[in-house]
Amino acid sequence: MARRIAFYGLSSELRRLPSRILGSMDLYFIDEVLCAAYTAADVKHAPQPDSLTPMISLEQALSSSSEVVFAPRYRSIEDPDARIQEIRSHLEILLPFLKDKTVINALPVGHGENSQMEEFIATRIGSAPEYVYAPIEPGGSIRYIGVREGDSPKWLLEATKGEVMGIEEAEAAHIDNALSLMVPALIRGVVAQGPPVGYLRDAFSGALESFLVGANADPGSSAYSVYTLVRRSFDEYMRRLTSSLKDAIRENGMKISRARIAVLWTPDEDSARGDELWVFERVRELLTSTFVDVTFVRSDRLLQLDRKDVVLVGTKADEEALSRRKFEGRLIVRALYPRPEIERLH
Repeated sequence: MARRIAFYGLSSELRRLPSRILGSMDLYFIDEVLCAAYTAADVKHAPQPDSLTPMISLEQALSSSSEVVFAPRYRSIEDPDARIQEIRSHLEILLPFLKDKTVINALPVGHGENSQMEEFIATRIGSAPEYVYAPIEPGGSIRYIGVREGDSPKWLLEATKGEVMGIEEAEAAHIDNALSLMVPALIRGVVAQGPPVGYLRDAFSGALESFLVGANADPGSSAYSVYTLVRRSFDEYMRRLTSSLKDAIRENGMKISRARIAVLWTPDEDSARGDELWVFERVRELLTSTFVDVTFVRSDRLLQLDRKDVVLVGTKADEEALSRRKFEGRLIVRALYPRPEIERLH
């Protein structure tokens, strides 16, 4: 009897995987929108249903399969909580059929999100599933395969020649690889150990532009996964920045509600404009939601810093401009990633 594998999700990335499978197998492809399945007559070509393709029920396809490859299309990009919720909604459909099956998650996810998926499945079906993480890269290849115990399915190893490791190790390796392909080396540390200390804008320079280009790829792609991680890392940094700034203001005997803050942020004409606007607008949003008196100043023009208590320096050009002007406030905050630097003047 031929081995049967169900592929849940019809993103173009997932459709490239079956063409690499060797040997005689029955492959079912489940349209997650229609909740119906079909088989491909020739898996050497990406399966593509049409009006004449015979369909079977989702129940038939899942019940007769030994492995379920999971990679649905999803819409939630920026909010990791919304993305996990959307993934869970797809898992809810599969839960009645996952007992004694191997779940192969081919959907690129962030740190720790495989554990959340495993826990969700185990809680609902009463036992931990046999779970494999094999994230598909934008080109349709699989480079890393993560397992908890035992071996990865033989057909998956033959089809991908992927490197087998622990699930958390596979998460980190896939993210690092995707980052190295999409953004400068400086950004890769945003998710891992942190890049060399540098100005905030420089640390994230060019990052978002890559992700916005990647956003035209199928939902569930590596572009979405990395985009979300960098956004989350940036927001975590901004929380550290505002927390450190509030502590310094209190230690200086000032009240947060009365602190007057000037943010120097001079656009670099050679930088990625979309990325620059995103970073700047996020800084503006988070600072103005915490402090009452916040103004934004371009340091390539006449600096208006009178009666300001705090100057926040966002770029190297701002640092140079400030050094040419005597600031008589109380604090200078350099927005250095991964740690802000605060200098007390009085």
